Amino acid sequence: MRVLLVGGGDGVDIPYFPKNAQIVYLDAAKGMVNKAKRKFGKRPKITFIHEDINQYKEETKFDAVCLHFCLSVTSNPESMLKNAADLIKESGVLSIIDASDNKLKKTNRWVNTFTKWSMFDLNTNIERLIDRTELNLQLVEKNVLSEVKLFNSFIYKRI
Repeated sequence: MRVLLVGGGDGVDIPYFPKNAQIVYLDAAKGMVNKAKRKFGKRPKITFIHEDINQYKEETKFDAVCLHFCLSVTSNPESMLKNAADLIKESGVLSIIDASDNKLKKTNRWVNTFTKWSMFDLNTNIERLIDRTELNLQLVEKNVLSEVKLFNSFIYKRI
């Protein structure tokens, strides 16, 4: 299994992949790449790359591409999504975990103004974003990940 982990941060997702998975860890933040290397650099079959997905080029497609907490923090989620989808094998999967489609009360909208500026956009609608980009992706599974319902996970299959 060949996996592209986009925006891997400090590598928190790495232990959840099978030991025999070939992982390409990609992050635009050099500090995060260095931190993940320190924590998981001895793990076999992992390559750490400091690069933005919008500049990343790879001929060999991936069985799975993971965008975990990426789309709501980037200035151009459509571009990130298109580039990620282009790297998936036919019948491969796209895993997305992110803030998605949160209906904020008027009294809490100021929270999104702050989080959008400093962390992530709580009103990102992943499903609408997928539809807008017109990619050949089919939703396989969607789950709410927290009691406060701010974060969701999505599994899409490339068709």
